[in-house]
Amino acid sequence: MGGRSLRYTGELVYGSSCMSGGVISADAEQLLEDAEQQWSSLVAGQASLGFFGGVGGAEAWLRLRRGLATAMRRQGR
Repeated sequence: MGGRSLRYTGELVYGSSCMSGGVISADAEQLLEDAEQQWSSLVAGQASLGFFGGVGGAEAWLRLRRGLATAMRRQGR
């Protein structure tokens, strides 16, 4: 097959090395914090639905959460 490695491609796309030990930029840190806050708001029924618009919509994420909760209960977790 040949070509570049998946790691090389990921580093090119994301602009950072997977070997960097988890160091992320301040912008990425802020985005993660915002996403965590939005997720908490979504679960509580108070989310800004626009935040999830570009990634399938809020309803898709809520269905995923319900499906995961059901699967976890079935496994006794």
